[in-house]
Amino acid sequence: MADYKFFDPLSLILEQYEDLNEENEVSYDSPDHSSQPSTSQNKTTPLSEIDRTICQACNINKWKYKCPKCEFHSCSLPCSKLHKETYNCDGVRSKTSYIALDEYGYKELMSDYVFLEDTSRAVDLAHRTRIDQRHKFRRKYNNNSKNRQT
Repeated sequence: MADYKFFDPLSLILEQYEDLNEENEVSYDSPDHSSQPSTSQNKTTPLSEIDRTICQACNINKWKYKCPKCEFHSCSLPCSKLHKETYNCDGVRSKTSYIALDEYGYKELMSDYVFLEDTSRAVDLAHRTRIDQRHKFRRKYNNNSKNRQT
């Protein structure tokens, strides 16, 4: 099974919390809550044993969709909407975020290419619109001056 990178803030917090619990495996199990600590096994499931194919919102179905911004896995539209509301995520991938060279692949290359093409297209459209406005103004001015001369 592939190892997935999750950018879910809750899972990152849980990982940090789990690491702290592993370092300090001390709990107070005595019924009188005395100050004598006793060591016990961590009864929570480690994140490494959690099934990464299950939807992160409902934890029931297998995931089908992945958020472009934070790579949150969801199985349906209601789960996706729940994710967006819970984590205040707009689902739009940041086109200018830093990507380390060792993580840069074909997908990122194509994304950068499309970004540059979109930028070029927007500049070209602005240039053509400006030229069209100049021509319209000149035609209008030339038509008005011809009408006045006659």
